[in-house]
Amino acid sequence: MVSALNVIDVSRVTPSDSPEPFTLSLTFFDLLWYKLHPVQRVIFYRLADATRPFFDSVIVPNLKSSLSSSLSHYLPLAGKLVWDSLDKKPSLKYSQNDAVSFTVAESNAEFSLLTGNKPFPTTELYPLVPELQVSDESASAVSFQVTLFPNQGFCIGTSLRKKKPKELDAESIWCNSNDSGLLGRNEKEREAKANEPHG
Repeated sequence: MVSALNVIDVSRVTPSDSPEPFTLSLTFFDLLWYKLHPVQRVIFYRLADATRPFFDSVIVPNLKSSLSSSLSHYLPLAGKLVWDSLDKKPSLKYSQNDAVSFTVAESNAEFSLLTGNKPFPTTELYPLVPELQVSDESASAVSFQVTLFPNQGFCIGTSLRKKKPKELDAESIWCNSNDSGLLGRNEKEREAKANEPHG
């Protein structure tokens, strides 16, 4: 099976609030996670009405809005992992211009195969997961990609530089976003749902 991925847009999503810059020092156990490959996940959503106009006008804006709101509560993910020659260990630094990479794409892959119970080559999932931006001085902590499968559904792919602690987990961000209503609730409904007790 050969599938094609068409990248529609690559943008940056900032936290909805603009907090002061800060630095989060990493512990010895944090450093162990950074030596490993990034954690990559793909979450699929079946949606027969997932047409390109609906995707562009409803799903993508709501995902960006939810991500922006969620990043305000998970600021280290909006920052960068930085290292300099004067410091012996890297740290997570957030400054007001930092943002998370958000890729929008479309795929012609068989959605039912990727979400079904039959085996398939894992290489089919690779294009659905975004790359983390890395330079000689810094690396992004997380990046997101939402991919449309026309008239079948969509998926959200994440690459996360570290897995622990739980509050810095990309899955936690999407659980929070899902609670906020990805597919079209108005802002008041999202705020009311976000303020409900969980648990």
